[in-house]
Amino acid sequence: MRFFATLLLAVLCFAPVLRAEDLKPEDAAKVEASLKALDSDDAAARAAAETDLRNVGFKALPALLKAKLNNAEATVRLRAIIVDLAVDGSGINPTDALMLAQIAREEAIAKRWSNAIKTYRRTEKVYEKLHDDAKDRKDKAKANEYEDLAQKADKRADRAEHIQKGDKGGLNLGIVRVGPEHDLKDDDW
Repeated sequence: MRFFATLLLAVLCFAPVLRAEDLKPEDAAKVEASLKALDSDDAAARAAAETDLRNVGFKALPALLKAKLNNAEATVRLRAIIVDLAVDGSGINPTDALMLAQIAREEAIAKRWSNAIKTYRRTEKVYEKLHDDAKDRKDKAKANEYEDLAQKADKRADRAEHIQKGDKGGLNLGIVRVGPEHDLKDDDW
């Protein structure tokens, strides 16, 4: 339930940037047909559907974010497509950075570590470039904000990498234990 609420929030937040009407009618039909094929039992149909969805590109994200599939393998494929399209198609702007962070968070919560790492790393790069831009404009407040967000994305990517590797250890500093399992709470993804 929480996942769907988060997904709905992401769709609503990015509606101004990612509008379904940006899709041509033939692309919208292609996305709908490909999503049905992606959810089928036929492996060849799933592979072809994945290729078709990737070919539609970044503008297909709103439809992909709303998609509900029954097949677990189809869901994994869909999430990989969403991550790849978001990472490859995102621009250097705060809205895309927020979208990337939200997708990365969803992937981390679902324990799809490689997707989370990839998306958090792209989020970090976008925020670093936004930081540099704000610094050039002498906007210290925005520069600091973007620097903090870049550091958070880096920390979350590092945590996901540690978890993916199975590294549950940490550095014992006496009273405080430091390590990937202590870096962030699950709500902080």
